[in-house]
Amino acid sequence: MGDMPLGDPYIEGILHNVPERVARELTPEQWEGFREALRRARDNPRHTIDIRFVLPLYFTRIYCIVILGRDARERVLHVLVERRRKVFTAVGALVLSGCFLAMLVGTLAILYIVKTVSGINLIPSFSLLDWWR
Repeated sequence: MGDMPLGDPYIEGILHNVPERVARELTPEQWEGFREALRRARDNPRHTIDIRFVLPLYFTRIYCIVILGRDARERVLHVLVERRRKVFTAVGALVLSGCFLAMLVGTLAILYIVKTVSGINLIPSFSLLDWWR
């Protein structure tokens, strides 16, 4: 890939994904700048304990990682809890509105039945039962 510097396999793996068209246009100085930025990002410890090793077994090799550090997900967890609260509030409002609508329709149906059984005619020569049939 152009003048891509060789070195750390981790960095080379990332830089290998640079499109060939872009890689041809980069100077050795730009490649070195990318390499240095990736090295700094990798060397910046985000965990108190970060142990990586390979267990060579007879039939395969197993890559193991042990990481221990302060939980930085608290900020993300707060955002997720807030989103869930908003969704539950919206769903609760919809369910409550549906229940209210069902109660309103039921109440109106009961009142209409009571009116019909009582023989009260609010609109002469019109009955919902006649219209329904």
